[in-house]
Amino acid sequence: MTTAPLALQLISLRCITAQENEGDEIYINVDGRTVWSVGGLRMRERLENDQQVDEVDFVHGRLHTRQGWIPMQTFNAEDFRIEFSGERARLELRERDLLLGDDRIGDVEIFSADSAHGEIQLAFTAEGAHYVLRYRVMRGE
Repeated sequence: MTTAPLALQLISLRCITAQENEGDEIYINVDGRTVWSVGGLRMRERLENDQQVDEVDFVHGRLHTRQGWIPMQTFNAEDFRIEFSGERARLELRERDLLLGDDRIGDVEIFSADSAHGEIQLAFTAEGAHYVLRYRVMRGE
């Protein structure tokens, strides 16, 4: 008997409190592989310039800026549906820091059993930062 493949579907990421004053260069790893990065922008709770966002909508491919919601420069919904093998995967939320080394804002083990729970919301609070990530785990066909 073969088990159905599992996929992590990213839904949204919201900055409640940034670690850095000018905003955080956030990225997400799954099993050690970077699956998303804020790119040249920064995440911050109070938006003061056009290079800052406070929320990412992975489902609709948009970023929340001080001008409102804008589309991601490149968007493919499948990019935010990350397949993993086995019964678990490790997701890490990290902040890029070129001088002192990247900071781990938080991490979580994602299990195949999570597919029964629908949408999951987690708060990551470390290094003075606070982020809320929403995701779901899905079984493929």
